[in-house]
Amino acid sequence: MRYKRESPYKFTEYVFLTPVPEYLNDIVGPIISYTAILFNIVVIIILFKKTLRTPSSVLMQGLALSDALTALFSYGLEPFLFKSYIRDEYAEQTTVIYFPICKLHNYKLIMVDLFHLSSVLLTTALGIQKFVAIKWPIWSYINVKRREMLAVVVVIFAISVGLHIPKFLVADFRRGEFDANECKIAAKSESLLNYSFIYYSSMTAIFYF
Repeated sequence: MRYKRESPYKFTEYVFLTPVPEYLNDIVGPIISYTAILFNIVVIIILFKKTLRTPSSVLMQGLALSDALTALFSYGLEPFLFKSYIRDEYAEQTTVIYFPICKLHNYKLIMVDLFHLSSVLLTTALGIQKFVAIKWPIWSYINVKRREMLAVVVVIFAISVGLHIPKFLVADFRRGEFDANECKIAAKSESLLNYSFIYYSSMTAIFYF
């Protein structure tokens, strides 16, 4: 008998996979995240020094900010959420989150993707800027200023936000019928679902590779 896949438009229980041990997810992960945030903040502050203010430093500050936010939303918020996690006794890698914390958890995962994409694009922009500075040093010195690089950083963040807006809208949440704490999730529309799983994945794959 062929297995019939459940419709994504039907409300089902909100669960997520936790393939790593609990202590790594709840303790080690946040420690690494806070360390990364601290070092990236130090980098941002150091690059504000007058002697270090260059077009490249603007891109590096944007990259440090993006990396810090990626760390914050990946494991930095776990200490505030893990008390709401209900580990499945029968499926060790499955975790349930009660309503309405499940909404925050879902949006948190999207924010990780958002700022990670920003980091990738900023790293690419930094490499291009370095190439241009070496290939055409005089032109680059005259035309490429900190203001232009700030505009590049803003555009990159705007692109990343724009690509992720549909992902924020694709899911609908509600309480369980019999348990008010239970979180149910379903897709709102076929177009948003196709974007999140097909078009978004294709576009980001191009950026990554």
